[in-house]
Amino acid sequence: MKRIALLCIISLLLSGCVDISDGFSGRVPEPAAETPSDEEIYKTYAFTAHDNDFLAACFYIGDSVFAGLADSEILETRLTERIFAESGASVGNITETRFPSPSGDGYVDILTALVNEPPDDLIILLGTDDVATSDAESFTAGYLKLISLIRTFAPSVSITVLSIPPIIGENAAIVEFNSALKAAVDELRDSGVVYLDLDTELKNARGELKSRYALPDGVSLNTYGLYAILWRVCNT
Repeated sequence: MKRIALLCIISLLLSGCVDISDGFSGRVPEPAAETPSDEEIYKTYAFTAHDNDFLAACFYIGDSVFAGLADSEILETRLTERIFAESGASVGNITETRFPSPSGDGYVDILTALVNEPPDDLIILLGTDDVATSDAESFTAGYLKLISLIRTFAPSVSITVLSIPPIIGENAAIVEFNSALKAAVDELRDSGVVYLDLDTELKNARGELKSRYALPDGVSLNTYGLYAILWRVCNT
């Protein structure tokens, strides 16, 4: 009987019906999600005409996550000219980085762009790269300095600070950074600065980025994930 049971187990392993690649941690790997079609995205995250006008008028400042807005074929024509984001951007270097000017005339830093074409609303998503190179206290201090600079160059702009998106994997540092950032930004609410938590849309039950929103690296967001963020901005 024991021999038969052993043979059954071996058969299951060889057939691939039992996955032992995750060891004995008890974690069940999340099934790989198929890439949603454009139609699925539109059905899930429906934007009104007012939403579209709002998003088109916003300025976007960010790192590799927001850089995906410019790379997305769905969002490109609507948002590209107002996106100031690139891989490697951080709270410490974002003001020194030069981006294509919205007017199409050369390159410009974000502070000059804010003076040239002051927006009513500004959305910031930074921190993905800072988590690996900084600590929560320094990150938060740098963020507050950035907000202060923006206020100097665009006093009337409304600022939405987005939480650092989760990743597929360990998120303890991101949680720590977001907790410190939220506490600091909440103190500025009366001055037109709002903190927006993205976890409701992006996290699964394990506290990781939902696989359907992730590119293969487990950090960057696909078009579906970017739509989830913009939908959250419009429906808060």
